[in-house]
Amino acid sequence: MSDYSVTDLGRMAANQADSQREPIAKTLNKTAATLHEHAENFAGVAHAAANKLEATASFLRDNDLEAMLDGAKKFAKRHPVQCLAAATVVGYLVARLVRKSN
Repeated sequence: MSDYSVTDLGRMAANQADSQREPIAKTLNKTAATLHEHAENFAGVAHAAANKLEATASFLRDNDLEAMLDGAKKFAKRHPVQCLAAATVVGYLVARLVRKSN
C-alpha cells in the first residue's frame, strides 16, 4: 500500500499539471506562429485559429489548475444547459471510442 494520502496524490497531480502549462503554451504559440506564416493559403481560418491558440497559451500561462477549475465551475453555473449538452456529446463520443476499442 502507498504511503501517500489522497490529498498528497491530488496535490502531486495538480503540481504535475501545473508544471506542464508552460511547455503546452509554448507549443501552442509555435503552432500559432506557423499558422500565421502560412495564412496566405487559407487566410481567415488560419488567423482565427492562430488567435485562439495564442489566447489559449496566454490563459495557460496566467492560470494554475485551481484557477482553471474555478473558471470552469463559474462557466458551468452561468451556462448549465450548454455544459450539460457538451457533457452529453463528450460522453457519447467516449462511449463510442471505448466500444470500438473493445
